[in-house]
Amino acid sequence: MSPEQKRHYLVYQYILDFWREHKKSPSLRDIADDFRTSTSVISYYLDALVEEGYIMPRTEGEARTIIPVVISNAIDEFFRGLDRDA
Repeated sequence: MSPEQKRHYLVYQYILDFWREHKKSPSLRDIADDFRTSTSVISYYLDALVEEGYIMPRTEGEARTIIPVVISNAIDEFFRGLDRDA
């Protein structure tokens, strides 16, 4: 694993852990502060994670829209189950 890939992995792991603990998405500032870097660097990493298929594309202008694909899939499955039960 290259140093760049390791940083992507660490940011992705941070996002998953944040979701588990807070039940919501971290902000760019949350991630940047914890990694002691700028929001532009984190934005670059997030774009790479979108390209790699690990997170959903962010909604521009919306706060806290960093959604890992695994969480998005779980939410979709939950609502599909509700539709079947209705």
